Amino acid sequence: MIIKIRCDEEDVPISEEAKDALVKMVKETSLRYAMHIITLALLVCLKRKGSEVSKADIMKVYGLFLDVERSTKFLQQFQSQYVFSEKPDEEEQDEEEEDEHAMSDSKPKDASGKDAKQAGKGTAPMQT
Repeated sequence: MIIKIRCDEEDVPISEEAKDALVKMVKETSLRYAMHIITLALLVCLKRKGSEVSKADIMKVYGLFLDVERSTKFLQQFQSQYVFSEKPDEEEQDEEEEDEHAMSDSKPKDASGKDAKQAGKGTAPMQT
């Protein structure tokens, strides 16, 4: 029903088969995603000089534009190939921990052995 209203409002001539594909798409993705697909499918239809949006137009757009769930799966599948992946390899994680440990050992110390930055904390400000 909502799909029919949206198509009417946007003057999108659409076949029954395409509407059925959109209904199925709404069940698997979201209504918002399907609403965007209508407009994009119309552009595909106009490009092929068609008179109404067909199921093939809908499926073409569905293949080109990912919904949230498919996008998430894609990102997780290829996560290791991105520059800033969230799941570093165990080797990389060990190296990062060693680097952090080395940095904490190299901080300047005061005479009492405390970090120089922390030694000044808690003291009263100088009055001028």
